Amino acid sequence: RWVTRRKSRERARRALALLGYETFDLGRAAGAFSIAEQQIIEIARALLNPPRVLIMDEPTSSLTQADVKKLFAAMRRLRGRITATS
Repeated sequence: RWVTRRKSRERARRALALLGYETFDLGRAAGAFSIAEQQIIEIARALLNPPRVLIMDEPTSSLTQADVKKLFAAMRRLRGRITATS
């Protein structure tokens, strides 16, 4: 089946929203994002197809303190979703 650009962007928006990054400009080239933003994008990419297990190796190493707080808040929300459906 075909995936349109619009559908791809909507999926990306939803994954980024899970992490608290609803305002990312999806029209920017990948190289235009900072290292911290690229890290967030990689984590969001892992969430596109909800994993049963997500293993991250030092996900906060390149993040600012504000980004770390957002990431941990997102992880708590995701954990809450998983335990609610189990």
